Amino acid sequence: MIILALDTASRYCSAAVYRDGEIIAEQTVCCGLVHSKTVMPMVNNVLSSCSLKPEQVDVFACSSGPGSFTGIRIAVNAVKGLALPFNKPCAGVSTLEAAAEGIFAPGCVVCPVLDARCGQVYTAVYKDGTCLLEPAPVALEKLLDFLQGLNTGVIFCGDGAGLHRETAAERLGGMAHFAPAPLVYQRAAGVAAVAARMAEENRLVSCFELDAVYLRLSQAEREYEAKHNAH
Repeated sequence: MIILALDTASRYCSAAVYRDGEIIAEQTVCCGLVHSKTVMPMVNNVLSSCSLKPEQVDVFACSSGPGSFTGIRIAVNAVKGLALPFNKPCAGVSTLEAAAEGIFAPGCVVCPVLDARCGQVYTAVYKDGTCLLEPAPVALEKLLDFLQGLNTGVIFCGDGAGLHRETAAERLGGMAHFAPAPLVYQRAAGVAAVAARMAEENRLVSCFELDAVYLRLSQAEREYEAKHNAH
């Protein structure tokens, strides 16, 4: 099985090719350019480096959220456009699950954290493939309360791990551990690995069913709703 995976949910843009259990090509950039300009050249690069054409891909996958609203839409729309002409299935992978996939820590709790602003983080909690806390936007203090209650070591990853490192370390003390720089961000390789499991579990969707999972309204929508409710 060949999977083409994309991740544009954060300031990193990533594309990877997975074939029969291994990543055979991957490219990740953080060069300041908008992902809409970089993602398709990256797709061409990783496919051509493996002598593959889009029609040879069995599954098209992307991180479908949470994360940057604009970034999520770029990957979702790119995958839809790639899958449609060949009627191939798609996988919308949680950005949080993809981030946790990059941390191999049997018996340990892994907590991906993405900055959600407004005093919140997007987060989930995993241990040995089991989700202990479902993906959601939560206040950092509530997350730390939950983790403190687990009374075990926690490995933080994701773009919010560095932003909130001091607070997490202060609250959790020696229980708090942080993924090293090469592993802290979610990558397309993690998206591909999760998509492979989804394929085995018959959880793929058509390009028409693939959609973004934002987990909360955008700021503009929240402001409109607040103004509407005020009247």
